[in-house]
Amino acid sequence: MNTIFILSEDAQECARMLDDRMLGEQIEVIAQVLCEAHYVNCNYESCIKHHAELVPEINWEAFKRSEDEPLPKLVEWASGFLHNYSKLAAMGVKFCHEYYKRFFCCLNLHGRFECGNYKGGEHKLLKAIGFAQDNAPDFCDCREYEHQPQVCDKCQLETPFPLVMPDKYITEMLFNYGDTFTDDCKLQETIKSYRNYYRATLAKDAQWTRREKPNWILTKRFTLGK
Repeated sequence: MNTIFILSEDAQECARMLDDRMLGEQIEVIAQVLCEAHYVNCNYESCIKHHAELVPEINWEAFKRSEDEPLPKLVEWASGFLHNYSKLAAMGVKFCHEYYKRFFCCLNLHGRFECGNYKGGEHKLLKAIGFAQDNAPDFCDCREYEHQPQVCDKCQLETPFPLVMPDKYITEMLFNYGDTFTDDCKLQETIKSYRNYYRATLAKDAQWTRREKPNWILTKRFTLGK
């Protein structure tokens, strides 16, 4: 599953909506996209060797690409601008926290998550995602000069999340008129489209440990564009 389901504009709520299996898979996809975006923007061997020593859980050599090989949509999006990359890293951390709450965090007598009361354990890729978050690559040259404000496009721009799904799951409004939408409208239609896609890929035996199944899963899917 080489996509990231944007089921809500809030990353924490999005994590809660994912079933157990998909939550684990999404963390793996986010970690891979971040590491590959990191590789794209570092683009030199000494940097990758250093990363491999700090985060041995990731096979950095697997991200090597020839110059004429196109990047996957998600990697192109994450490696294009600092805000995109940082947003995805923050999402990955929240997904890992949700994973921890479901499978490792203790509950109090009222059935609520109890902060600081641990059974131990965390998702194996939290370290890799945390590393990506704390060590964002240089997307431009402006950060090399401390006296210069970060005002260039690479530092300031954020582009809409890409649609990585078959066209048949994209809403009619987004499919036909997406280019004319404001960013907020495009985000809402993107969420509807990913919910359509999520319903179609949801396993019959899907489970939500310590969470309720989202109500929208049982509702009629949104009008499709093709």
